[in-house]
Parts: sequence; structure tokens; C-alpha cells
Amino acid sequence: MEEILNLVRTTVSGKAAQLADYPVPRVLAICSEHWGTSMFFGPGGAEEIMYGGSIISTPFTTEGPAGPTQITTDLREAPVFRIKDGEAESCRRSVSALLLVHLDPTACHVVGLLHPDPVITDGASRSHGRVHRAASASR
Repeated sequence: MEEILNLVRTTVSGKAAQLADYPVPRVLAICSEHWGTSMFFGPGGAEEIMYGGSIISTPFTTEGPAGPTQITTDLREAPVFRIKDGEAESCRRSVSALLLVHLDPTACHVVGLLHPDPVITDGASRSHGRVHRAASASR
């Protein structure tokens, strides 16, 4: 699972800047035909991907267990969360949603993850070459 988590996080990280500064919500689709992604790109796997994987944690002291066993996460491989100064925060906010798509010979299986805190800009800071060429061609 760690390899899939790293692959998704690095893909989202690499595309976040490319998706920034558009005045509409941006959806990033990650697709795979690999037979194993049917397990990871399903509802259970999507939850693991959203939070970067779960960890079974039990606090210990020199005298033994110091508390209950819990399922936690460190958000290290999370695509839209991170730990900064000891606090969880959202990141890669230019990605409004993530689609995990498993393609097999007979079907397409899609699970979506919504960013909890996306940013949608007014688009004014982005230079769109097509718009400028079309405007200059009409002069």
C-alpha cells in the first residue's frame, strides 16, 4: 500500500501547480489498468489514500502499554493534508477533487475524493496563450 500512497501523493503534488490559478474547480483523475488497483482505488482504499495510510499505534512506557491501541495516521503520504508545526493542515489546494479510476477490460470503476478546503482563484494571474493569440489574430 505504501507504494500506491506515494505514487498518488507525488502525482497530486506534481500536478498541483499546473492546476493552479484557474477560475473553476479542478479535478485530477489518476487512472490505472493494473489489476491491483481495483483493491486500492475502491471505497476502502480511497479512505486510506485520503489520509496517507493508517498506522496501528499503542503508547508504551518502560512499564508496558500506557494507553489503548488506536488506528492513527501521520499524513506523510496524504495527497491533500500535511503536518506543519505539529498541526494538521490542508495542502495542494488547487486540486478540488481527485478521481481514482480503475480500468478493466469490461468496466471503469471510479471513486472520488473531494478536497476539504480547495482554493479557486479568479484566474487573473495566469497567462493563457490561446486567449492572447486569438485576440491578436482578430485585430
